[in-house]
Amino acid sequence: MRDINSAISDFIAHNNANPLPPKAPTREYLTALRAHLDAILPEWREQAFADGSSQSMGIEVEFWLTCGRKVRGTLVQRPSPVRKGKRN
Repeated sequence: MRDINSAISDFIAHNNANPLPPKAPTREYLTALRAHLDAILPEWREQAFADGSSQSMGIEVEFWLTCGRKVRGTLVQRPSPVRKGKRN
């Protein structure tokens, strides 16, 4: 199975060859990255938190594209635990 880091590297290489519009919002880049991960690594969300090594509430990404664009944001958030009988 491919790992998430390799899939993100593939996305960056693909985007450098087939860039989104230069003024595209960060949200558009992150949406495209999630779609890319869904296509080649369907279990990536579960895999992101499966090993238990990450105690954070989310997985953040930050990368530079060859056009000089910096993309930074939350890729996925840890699901909130549901407690029976408790409502917010």
